[in-house]
Amino acid sequence: MIDASTVDSMPEVDPDDGFWTQRELLAHIRDFARYRRANPYAVLGNVMRRAVACIEPNVVLPPIVGSVVSVNLYTASVGRSGQGKGVADGAGNDAVTFVNKDNIEIESEHPNVGTGEGLARLFKGRRNIGEEPPTRAHLVVPEVATLAALAGRQGATLMSELLKAFMGEPLGFTNNSQVTTTAIGAHTYRLSLGVGVQPENAGFFLSREKDGFPQRFLWFPVTDPHAPEVRPPLVEPLVVEMPHFSDATRVRVDVPGTVTDEIDAFRHRVLIGDDTVDPIDGHLMLTRLKAAFALAILNGCTSISVDDWKIAGELVEV
Repeated sequence: MIDASTVDSMPEVDPDDGFWTQRELLAHIRDFARYRRANPYAVLGNVMRRAVACIEPNVVLPPIVGSVVSVNLYTASVGRSGQGKGVADGAGNDAVTFVNKDNIEIESEHPNVGTGEGLARLFKGRRNIGEEPPTRAHLVVPEVATLAALAGRQGATLMSELLKAFMGEPLGFTNNSQVTTTAIGAHTYRLSLGVGVQPENAGFFLSREKDGFPQRFLWFPVTDPHAPEVRPPLVEPLVVEMPHFSDATRVRVDVPGTVTDEIDAFRHRVLIGDDTVDPIDGHLMLTRLKAAFALAILNGCTSISVDDWKIAGELVEV
């Protein structure tokens, strides 16, 4: 008879293995994250934001509902202090190097969070001194308490500007002085936003659910229950070439008919006042479409596939 106590236990199976093995890039991000002792999903969120921040603002999602919409992407990493929000962002910054078709590394602005007018001013630049304004930025707020403090100031416009920026709507304000005017046009800027959220401070998001603010984010944990006890082998960063889009004034991303039909069916139910659907979930569906776009460009494509949409749906459920 075999003594069970002498038999080595089987290694625990990661229930998410199926997700990470769907694409080579996803497997790379999982392996890189675990080598760096970070949660793979939180690292993926960072990589997706960085990828979107490489794309010029003339690229938009088609007018499936209403008008064209920006591909600007927001993600939130959730964990207590010290659990690894910063670790995940650091690993995400290193996991992938983005280059253009000429093999030149693509850089984006990395501003600090400030006022709503400051956000618009970032993209406005200082043309009066000959400064060419940036068109793309990757904004990271390590702790949501910072966002809450800024949003809580009297007369603060940061939250309304972030809500508008998600859609690519006009930002800033026009006044009598050209020097102090901060207004910038719709779809003239690209913004990716990452926020670190401690559970005890999550009320900042929950209190804004009626505005659809939390639904505009992909939510990822920073703990990894299935992280291997023994540190995995070294994983080197991966170089990813971003797909080239036209320089036309407006470039609409192609979306599969089955995806547009699904979005249209949901919108129809909202339009007729169907009480079984929550209109706010329309923001979540848009977030999923933006995630699908990020997955598409990470896969070297300029259009969204059914597979991108499927994987994005899995990310929304994390």
